[in-house]
Amino acid sequence: MRHNALSRASRGFLQAHTASWQGYRRPLMRARPALFAVLVVLAACGDDDGGGSSARCESVSRATLDAIEAGLTVGGGGTLGRAQAVRSQDFEKVWMVAAEINGAGLGNDTVGVWATNDITGTSGVIYAVDAVAEEFSDWGADAGNKPTSSDDGVSEARGCL
Repeated sequence: MRHNALSRASRGFLQAHTASWQGYRRPLMRARPALFAVLVVLAACGDDDGGGSSARCESVSRATLDAIEAGLTVGGGGTLGRAQAVRSQDFEKVWMVAAEINGAGLGNDTVGVWATNDITGTSGVIYAVDAVAEEFSDWGADAGNKPTSSDDGVSEARGCL
């Protein structure tokens, strides 16, 4: 008898509390698509290397972009568009600067990468790092001990654009 009474009491307790829980659960179920959409957007803002490359992206000063532009060899004059920098972990004080190169005959996706030790002004040393930067600028393409396109920060800087 006692077992039966506890079972009925337990069932009553569970039914009462399950019914009250259902009231909370329904709005959560309706919010699932919106929550999923927010998570998808947040995931898209992340990076693909697991190291937080989007968190590593830094702005580049107009003065630094002007300095890089001064060495462009694009026929008819060239300019730099969007640009972002990533501090390389392979060097003590080097930023990889990825920038869109605009000029006659160039596509919309022409991006070069340069290395500099100053992204805030014009006092930094500048080197062309990848083949695009070497082709369309005269920034130290022949330098012996310069950063290369396989160094940390090059692909990450490109990913910032």
